[in-house]
Amino acid sequence: MRKVPDIVAVEINRLRKLDIAISDDDVVWLSCLGYLVESPNGQTLEASGIADGVLLSNEIVLKPLTVQASKWLKKYGGVNFRVDDTLVVAYAMANSDDLTFDKRISKVVKAVRKWTSSLKITLGEIEVAVARMLANDTPEKPGGKILSTEEVIALLVAATGLSIEYWNAQTWEHVNDVYSGVVKYASMLSPLGGNPDAEASKAALKNFALAIQEISNRGNKING
Repeated sequence: MRKVPDIVAVEINRLRKLDIAISDDDVVWLSCLGYLVESPNGQTLEASGIADGVLLSNEIVLKPLTVQASKWLKKYGGVNFRVDDTLVVAYAMANSDDLTFDKRISKVVKAVRKWTSSLKITLGEIEVAVARMLANDTPEKPGGKILSTEEVIALLVAATGLSIEYWNAQTWEHVNDVYSGVVKYASMLSPLGGNPDAEASKAALKNFALAIQEISNRGNKING
């Protein structure tokens, strides 16, 4: 009996709800990768999608906080920018791909204030948008164990083979979903490096996650 792997069916359904075109070739491609992910001797984590964000009336998009943006807020969140704190969070959401960690605080303050002065929309609209984006941010740590951001990222790098830079660029929603998968399938972590099945499983997950990202990016470019 023909059956599309569960993780593939979920991802195809999610992508279609986002109006991203899925070709027959994509279905075959994802199904092949999905079968490898769900292989009995090498269970792996499930890939997860990333929300697009909230479009403000001035055409600026607030995206879910990435790990990198969270680190930026942790470092600069207490700085006196002389603007509402919500605007600082909005800045991190809107500029997640371009955030820099500058030693000169004055330079960071200048960049944030320049951005906020160009918004030309009400603070109320931004507050509502930021609240919506934060509603699902920051992962809960399964099993009650408190891990630092660095420990979570290190675990994901070890489990998937994807780089630190890759995980820093992901949203907390995505990190949380995959991290939960790591805990769910923790048995695959202990034999890493010595179990061929575990290594194959890790490689399959990496390929599946990158395939979903490639299809999503392609769809976003077409729709944009």
